[in-house]
Amino acid sequence: MSKSFRPEPGYMVRKGASWYDHRVLLTIEGDGRIDIFRRPYGGKPGGHIGVHRYTQLDPQNPPRGLRKANSPDNNEAGAVVRRG
Repeated sequence: MSKSFRPEPGYMVRKGASWYDHRVLLTIEGDGRIDIFRRPYGGKPGGHIGVHRYTQLDPQNPPRGLRKANSPDNNEAGAVVRRG
């Protein structure tokens, strides 16, 4: 079974050779591993935050730099929709 997350704005995630930012849904399979990086000022990845393996990731309690895939402020494009 896979686990899905979205990177928080200001962070990037590397899974294998691919990079993900807050606009992309990230899916991790049973033997997967991700690296989370801080992304200062929308540029290239900065400081390395940590390494997380599939077994360590809890979709209901994501680590710093990730948010739940189905957070109320997510739509299909990964953008934040604000009303008011």
